[in-house]
Amino acid sequence: MIGSNGQMMVTTTTVATACPTPTRAVLLVDDEVTIRSALRRFFTRRGWNVGEAEDGEHARQLLLEGAVPGGGFHAVITDMRMPRLTGMALHEAVARRDASLAQRFIFASGDTGDEDAVEFLSRTCCPVIPKPFDLALLLAMAERTAAAAESPSS
Repeated sequence: MIGSNGQMMVTTTTVATACPTPTRAVLLVDDEVTIRSALRRFFTRRGWNVGEAEDGEHARQLLLEGAVPGGGFHAVITDMRMPRLTGMALHEAVARRDASLAQRFIFASGDTGDEDAVEFLSRTCCPVIPKPFDLALLLAMAERTAAAAESPSS
């Protein structure tokens, strides 16, 4: 554009870009640091708030003994086998105190053929994802779980 003085005028427009504001929160429960770290990066890049627990006992404390009911988590992705408290025992402890929170679990396992695990998983009706993870499937599961947690009927 040419100004009244014959000089070229340059106008600039500043567009503010920001990272998406996290609206959902996921708790990652796994005794393997590398798995938690990779999943933390994956979910954070997609706008999720991420909490971490190194085993089922730590997760139980975060979910049931914190100041915010359920820790404010929309989804809980937990390994089945961990020291101190397994994913199954964690779910049972949570289910005794908060049935709606227990419905937010997604179980991850490298061994879904164990008879006790198969029986347990059939009772919970919670989704299960095999390890190694299909990240697109895991994200879809977490999104569905979060949407159900946010719905008025939950």
